[in-house]
Amino acid sequence: MYVLLLEDDPSRVAAMCSVLTDLLPAATIAIFDNAPDAAAFLRDHCAQTILISLDHDLGPTRTRDGLPFDPGDGRDVVSVLATCTPVCPAIVHSANYQMVPVMIEALRDAGWPATVVTPYSQLQHGWIYLEWRNEIEWLLANGKIPTPSAPP
Repeated sequence: MYVLLLEDDPSRVAAMCSVLTDLLPAATIAIFDNAPDAAAFLRDHCAQTILISLDHDLGPTRTRDGLPFDPGDGRDVVSVLATCTPVCPAIVHSANYQMVPVMIEALRDAGWPATVVTPYSQLQHGWIYLEWRNEIEWLLANGKIPTPSAPP
């Protein structure tokens, strides 16, 4: 069972992993800082994914294998999800207020249960430990996230 994180900020990733390790200790966290790799993962593992959390902005074009590499954005992953059978909730955690509704609408139109957690407090990532965690706790308490059993 996988949790997919699309996030390019290492400090946000660390905070999110801390929350996920506490709430879903048996899940494998698949972390991506770019849309093409996240999309490829979903093409192979969507059916085994129990939670998805997507950022929109993933930074500028960078170098990969000596060539320019465009990391894409969260809408690129949403486009792939729109071709998959909805299997789990998706959280959009982006401060890009123009693109959040676009992502949410596309997810919901494709049948994905989707919610928004709006980032704030960039230095301390308080929103991750409060609102983002609370959203995951609510999803768990209401049976929206299957709880994987602990590994042997």
